[in-house]
Amino acid sequence: MKQRRLQPRDYTVGWICALPIELAAAQEMLDEEHERPTQDSLDPNVYTLGSIGDHNVVLACLPAGQMGTQPAATVAARMRFKFTSIRFGLMVGIGGGVPSAEADIRLGDVVISQPHLQHGGVVQYDSGKTGACGNITRTGWLNAPPSVLLHAISELRALHYRGRSNLATYLSTFDRLENFSHSTAGPDVLFEASYNHIRGATCKQCSKEKEVKRTPRKGPDVVVHYGTIASGNQVIKDSITRDTLSAELGGVMCFEMEAAGLMNDFPCLVVRGICDYTDSHKNKRWQPYAAATAAACAKEILSITPAAEVPTAGTARSAVDISWGGQQNTIENRDSAWYKQLCAKLLQSVKFREIRDRQDRIAKAITRTFEWIYREPDPDAMQWANFIEWLEHGSGLYWINGKAGSGKSTLMKFLHSDPRTNRCLDVWAGDSKLVIAGFFFWNSGSSIQMSLGGLIRTLMHDIATALPDLVPSLFPERWEELESCHDLHSAKLQSWSSSECLRTFRRLLDPQLQSHKFFFFIDGMDECSGDHREMIGLLKEMADSQHIKMCLASRPWVIFQDAFDTKPSLTLQHLTSPDINIFVRAKFYEDPHFLQLEKHEPQIAAQFCKDITQKSSGVFLWVRIVVQSLLTGITNGDRVTDLRKRLDELPEDLELLFQKIIDSIDPFYKQHASQLFQIHRAAWEYNGVTLLRLSFADEDNEGMWQECGEGALRDEEIRFRIQMMKKRLDSRTKGLLEVPTWSGASEKNG
Repeated sequence: MKQRRLQPRDYTVGWICALPIELAAAQEMLDEEHERPTQDSLDPNVYTLGSIGDHNVVLACLPAGQMGTQPAATVAARMRFKFTSIRFGLMVGIGGGVPSAEADIRLGDVVISQPHLQHGGVVQYDSGKTGACGNITRTGWLNAPPSVLLHAISELRALHYRGRSNLATYLSTFDRLENFSHSTAGPDVLFEASYNHIRGATCKQCSKEKEVKRTPRKGPDVVVHYGTIASGNQVIKDSITRDTLSAELGGVMCFEMEAAGLMNDFPCLVVRGICDYTDSHKNKRWQPYAAATAAACAKEILSITPAAEVPTAGTARSAVDISWGGQQNTIENRDSAWYKQLCAKLLQSVKFREIRDRQDRIAKAITRTFEWIYREPDPDAMQWANFIEWLEHGSGLYWINGKAGSGKSTLMKFLHSDPRTNRCLDVWAGDSKLVIAGFFFWNSGSSIQMSLGGLIRTLMHDIATALPDLVPSLFPERWEELESCHDLHSAKLQSWSSSECLRTFRRLLDPQLQSHKFFFFIDGMDECSGDHREMIGLLKEMADSQHIKMCLASRPWVIFQDAFDTKPSLTLQHLTSPDINIFVRAKFYEDPHFLQLEKHEPQIAAQFCKDITQKSSGVFLWVRIVVQSLLTGITNGDRVTDLRKRLDELPEDLELLFQKIIDSIDPFYKQHASQLFQIHRAAWEYNGVTLLRLSFADEDNEGMWQECGEGALRDEEIRFRIQMMKKRLDSRTKGLLEVPTWSGASEKNG
């Protein structure tokens, strides 16, 4: 598939790596890869171009075998000369950690440069004046990261406190690449600072008695640390030197060799995955995984940095001087800071708090599922309209329908994020500018998440973000109102009415916009709280235009069947039997008790997978509940006959299954179960609830909050409350209600 080719001026983020393994990790993070630029005889840099979210990103790596501040500065200077619109940079790769009492840094963790004490986030430890006895007096100052990235860090930390991080999702991209796997990195061992390595490529000959005993973490979770990164041209492989320098510098978290060459001339944020402890025991086994965690973290930072804010950061080549007095600002001056400020302010009025909430909550597709949709339909199987052919050459609407729980939303999220969709749509778009946007209705969310207004505002926000030149013509009334404001920062626009939403959406039908192509994913139409006929009529009206088409998903209600019966379509539950088999095996094979059953009874284990797939009728939600029920039985030591009986007695109908589970709740617990369901439902409006918070909400004693509020909970108390709440939840709701489990540190903060 032909890659898109953009102009150098379209790229606004520069991403620099020092090592090929870091570049490979960065390339894996691209949502879409663009055509490489023509090689410049005066610029030996080799660039990888692509996009992450709404940002167009330039990747470059230092020349092989060259490390340090000067090569990094040279690569950055050439990059910003060629790509003049770069607003800020990211220096992403591996580094040596500095474990301490203040920071429990482990291999695979990530350190992000953030201003701390007297440093701006990065300090050059080998620069200064040498005086008596070889003492170094450090001179100079390295700039802090741009403010737009510091704001992004604040948002990132808030998301992590709330357990809303997407880091694990981005990191799962590397699952198919064994080199980047956490499991191949080896053990994470920290030795006492005074103990040196005993020869050899590994630490097999090093004394286990000299290992530092640390509290094990639960699973391979990546912890992100924020603070000072020490940068210099020397490789440090001595823990005494490491700790001495850290103490002199006021406490650093990481050592590396490039960032000091960038900070003052290439405004950037430094993101380092920890691959060793800056001691004599360092080796390269952790480098791939550390490079992956750093790249995934950098992607998460970009994902929460709105593209509309990037222009306000100023370019890397010069600071933008915004002057309001006497400046003649016109719409034609679209490169002016004034225009970009207006766009950013207007987009704030279009956006709403939950704009990405539903999409973020939808489960990510299990690896290798739904791959069939990018292939030709099997003529011998259930027939469905060729999706790839429709993406490339079709028009109008494509309807994905399926029973409740059949995986429609997961499929839509998969299609929305997979780069193959973009490549196919590029064929349809030809030379036109392509914009892809999506909306996921949700009847368990807030009112705007299940409204036609929420749909329109989300799509228009994505379009305006991708095409800022169109903002004045898409929102003329709001633009005129902002244009006349004397104080833009305090300006407040009116709330959106239904008529304004519809009027704004229909502006996409303007013939002047036919030089663009718009593609929309709209999921969960049956969850829209408004008039379904009005919604259907609007979408069909829009899709009648040759430059707009849509992929829609809903349950097969009569109103949707009547509307889309003649459109290209597929019925999901008829096509997902292989996907369900993969799903069942994935869930079973991550459970140690099932693995024991398979080891001793392989035929029985295989038969369970087969039977569940056959009984599922294409409903993933049914499968998830049934698998959980069987795993509970296996964990409880059920006999094979008991497990078979458990499976045979579970209803194949989803609603009957729910009713059977509810009926199985101990009558003594039913009132309590109802209370827990109501607490959980109410908490959705506030982005969910942790087990620790749920334990307090579930207390009979209303004064418990005040008693615990007088001082911080001890780790033992936190663990106890979490364990007891999980047992209470399992016994009262029989697996119907699940609350994610966080680490102790996250629970303290969340």
